[in-house]
Amino acid sequence: MLDLKNFEYLASNFHYPPFPHWVNYLKFAAFILLTWWLVLLVALILRARDNIPPWEKLEKWQSDLSRKRYPDKVSRLWQEVEDRLSSKNEFDWQVALNKINQEFLEVLKKLKLPGRNIEEKILHLDYFHFSKTQDLLKSYQFLIKLSLYPKKEIKLKEAKKIVNGYYNFFHWLLLI
Repeated sequence: MLDLKNFEYLASNFHYPPFPHWVNYLKFAAFILLTWWLVLLVALILRARDNIPPWEKLEKWQSDLSRKRYPDKVSRLWQEVEDRLSSKNEFDWQVALNKINQEFLEVLKKLKLPGRNIEEKILHLDYFHFSKTQDLLKSYQFLIKLSLYPKKEIKLKEAKKIVNGYYNFFHWLLLI
């Protein structure tokens, strides 16, 4: 016949006879190891998804930016910049350059390029076969100097050269 006291003991303590205490340490170590491998697997999968060729990434950027109506925004900005550059006022030139720089920084932020600062991000554009990286970098650095020394005189030739550097970038992304 079944002894009820023995049955309750078996039901409350499923592992009969009980495991030695070191088995709990073994289970804990196996859990930690399994968790570590799962995290590693997820990281590898995410990294593999990010390793797409540069030309595909460029096409993705172009399509994403065109869906967000950036071509319209940039073409209106470009029209305004050309109008300001055609004036004789140096202040208009500086305003035009600052507007271009603001739009450039916004687009660069959307691209999510690696790099700690803007210069590193611009230099990383070489990886995506942007051939005018140095011109763009010089244009950006000149605008930084201009913002630090706002009373510095700027010539129309310099302003057009800077605008041309930014124009190449926007044209490369098919925004103009």
